[in-house]
Amino acid sequence: MKNAALYVFYTSPRTCSRRLRLMRSLSPDTSFYGICTERQEDLFKFSPVLDELDDGWGFPYVSPLWHWHNLDKVVCTWFVKRGMDLAFDRLLVLDWDVLLLNPVVAWTNTVNEGHSKFIDVREISQPELNLWTKT
Repeated sequence: MKNAALYVFYTSPRTCSRRLRLMRSLSPDTSFYGICTERQEDLFKFSPVLDELDDGWGFPYVSPLWHWHNLDKVVCTWFVKRGMDLAFDRLLVLDWDVLLLNPVVAWTNTVNEGHSKFIDVREISQPELNLWTKT
């Protein structure tokens, strides 16, 4: 199984590039792809991040809040426009503020065909109040 990580970023280029470098060192057999949701004219600021990726793509800018609330659409658009041409069997989607201290395979090896696994940093005790679960 070929594992890949999809890193979504839009702020803090220095932090993002350092996190990617560390995560790559822990997962040398994993491909790291990226989506930048910042304005096209500001993409040059993210060259240190793009240098750490196997493939990077700029999502058409809408607004930070729209991108955050519609991450599923961002990822699906990336897959149709770019991801379907890249080699992977399992994909772990990471937002810029997530730092994995284990290899990517530690997160993906328990996902079977037809299943999903979500990393959340806090317990969702009231899912009706969570923005990710609202319709």
